[in-house]
Amino acid sequence: MGKTTTRCQNEYRIIDDSTMELHVFGGKYEVKVIFDKEDFKTISSVHWGAMGIGRDKKPYPYTQKNKKSILLPKWLLNVKKNSGLKVEHRDRNQLNCKRDNIYIVHNKSMRNRKALNDGLYIGVHKVVQHNGNHTGYNVSYVDTGKKKVKYFSNIEFEGAEAALQAAIKFRDSLMINLT
Repeated sequence: MGKTTTRCQNEYRIIDDSTMELHVFGGKYEVKVIFDKEDFKTISSVHWGAMGIGRDKKPYPYTQKNKKSILLPKWLLNVKKNSGLKVEHRDRNQLNCKRDNIYIVHNKSMRNRKALNDGLYIGVHKVVQHNGNHTGYNVSYVDTGKKKVKYFSNIEFEGAEAALQAAIKFRDSLMINLT
């Protein structure tokens, strides 16, 4: 007997005046991605599926071109495979594909950033206790040859979103110093 596959379905929903959501479902994975309304014509011109990426198999939208899988942000910014370019997300949410959140970096600069930080990426990491409570965000970095972590508490910044934005601002200031 042959293997059967279920084709994913795509649904689009308007969130507000400038934002839409792509919901890919029906296959092994289900994913919801937000994007700018101005990109609707481009994004809806192809069919999207969902595949698991990474060790934890987080679902991510992709399309196929010439029998090659292309992830949505790379497709949206026209980043070719083996081009030496990578798409990054400012808020670290890979399902936020709004134009003001995604940008292109060179893999070389990512390698340099890692090397300058003694093998430690400068990144924003969600802090979750064992009981599942989200308490804030950590920013990992290297200062004078020592690995350091700066904590941004949800309580101190009066909410998770404010703590995340403060952590991102701090991380961005560190990254500017590296380039």
